Amino acid sequence: MELTEVLLIGIRWLHSMAAIVWIGAAFVYLGVMMIGPAQGGTLLKTADAGYKELTDLVLPVFLLSGAVLTFDRVARGAATPLYVGTLVVKIGLAAAMFHLAYRARRSGLSTSPVTVRVLVGLGTVVVLLAAVLKSVYETGIR
Repeated sequence: MELTEVLLIGIRWLHSMAAIVWIGAAFVYLGVMMIGPAQGGTLLKTADAGYKELTDLVLPVFLLSGAVLTFDRVARGAATPLYVGTLVVKIGLAAAMFHLAYRARRSGLSTSPVTVRVLVGLGTVVVLLAAVLKSVYETGIR
């Protein structure tokens, strides 16, 4: 195995771990919100602070690793119309997630259950599209 391949495996792992951490944290955060402010006030404040910290950590990882992985796949000839179309939708949804998370943090809406539900929903669709991209790449479906 070449060094380039080992590096790409590491980058894929970082990208996947960032997704697991961010979407997993959003699910946990949403669960804490469902407890309600009266029962989970302190817990909600702690979860909010932790979620904000995780968001700050994973967003740069997503952006850098996603750019490298996209360039790698396109350079390897994966740019079939189906692959590119799916990739554009995935990047668009991920960009919407990043924008929503950033905007929510700036305006204090990160504690809104609606915002977190939308992030969870978008995140699960992005993960599904990642699986579709992997299958399209491996099978060469056009």
